Amino acid sequence: MFRAWSRSGLRVDVAAPGGCHTPVADSDLGREGLRHMADQADWFTAFVEQSLQQAWGLPELVQDGDGDFPFGDGSTTAYVTVEPAPGLGVCVWSYAAHRVKGSLSVLREVNDLNMGSHLCKVMWRDGFIRVERRLPADQVSVESLGRACGHVKGCTSDIGDLFAVVHGGESALAESQAS
Repeated sequence: MFRAWSRSGLRVDVAAPGGCHTPVADSDLGREGLRHMADQADWFTAFVEQSLQQAWGLPELVQDGDGDFPFGDGSTTAYVTVEPAPGLGVCVWSYAAHRVKGSLSVLREVNDLNMGSHLCKVMWRDGFIRVERRLPADQVSVESLGRACGHVKGCTSDIGDLFAVVHGGESALAESQAS
């Protein structure tokens, strides 16, 4: 469930599609490979948690019901998701706008944003404008997580109002307590 405020100040609860949408290669791992992958995923999750604590300067992290680590500054809520599936990594993501109707102009805007940004990926799906940055496991560090979080928050803040005003959606203003 995604919580946002409309321009009129009403809280809106919207079902949101989840998971990182940046494709990664699949492989046939077999039973032994899956067991090894689960061990790696447990270690990697602990590593990401410690890295986020250092990057954010927090003694403890909050996890939401989906296992994501929400963060924000009061105007934008974003999430860090550990992805244990093949293609082990982290997805930092946020919704910039919702209730955006699909149209040629929306897709053109998304395409232009993606052509201009090499740090974040912007996409439209089921009425949501989503911003994400995926880091493969071998690129995750305290510094890279901190930068990825900053890039996603910045891009989300920059484009949320654009889609709300120009394309008729609603900017995804963060609720003080993440969903």
